[in-house]
Amino acid sequence: HTVTGTNTFIAAQANITGTSDVFTAFSYNSIASTLAAKMAASSFYFYGYYNVGPATGAHDFSVSFSSQTILYLASGSYTGVNQGSPIGSNILAQLSASAFSHNSTVTSTVSDCWHIGGWNSENDTPIAGAGTTSRAATGLIIWTDSNASTGSPGSETLQVTCVLASAMASVTYCIAPVASGPTT
Repeated sequence: HTVTGTNTFIAAQANITGTSDVFTAFSYNSIASTLAAKMAASSFYFYGYYNVGPATGAHDFSVSFSSQTILYLASGSYTGVNQGSPIGSNILAQLSASAFSHNSTVTSTVSDCWHIGGWNSENDTPIAGAGTTSRAATGLIIWTDSNASTGSPGSETLQVTCVLASAMASVTYCIAPVASGPTT
C-alpha cells in the first residue's frame, strides 16, 4: 500500500478463514498496528487494524499466523488526520445476519470526520451501497469510506450490498481531522 501526504493514517481489515484464531501479528512497514476490533463468525475471523502517522511511500503489510490459513485484506490510507486523537467516534464492530444489504451507523464526536470501515462477507463479494465509496475490494472483503467530511458531529451511515444474501462482519469508525476533513 502506498501512503502519501502529511498527517497520515492507514487502516486495514483482515479476514482469515476457519474456526480457529490463528492470527499472531499484524504490521505495516514493520511497525506493529493497533487492533481496533476483532470478531469471530461461524467460518472466519475478522480483524480491524490501524497505524497513525505511517511513513510515506510504498510499504507492505505483514501478517503472521500460528498455522496455515487463507487471508483476505483490504485497506485505505488518509491524510490530514489528527495524529494525537485520530479516532473521532466509537469503534463499531458488528456481525449481521444473512441479508442483501448491511448498514453501519457511527456517531462522530468531532466535526469534519470521515466515516471509514472494512466489511467481510461470508459468501459473496460486497459492493459499496448508498452514501459509501469503495476504495479497495478483494475476494470477500471491501474497504469503504464516506468520501467526504461528515460536517458537524452526528450520525453517519455506510452501506454495503451483496448479490447473494450473506452474513457480514464490519468494523467502522470515524477519523478526526487536524483542521479540515481528511482526504484519501
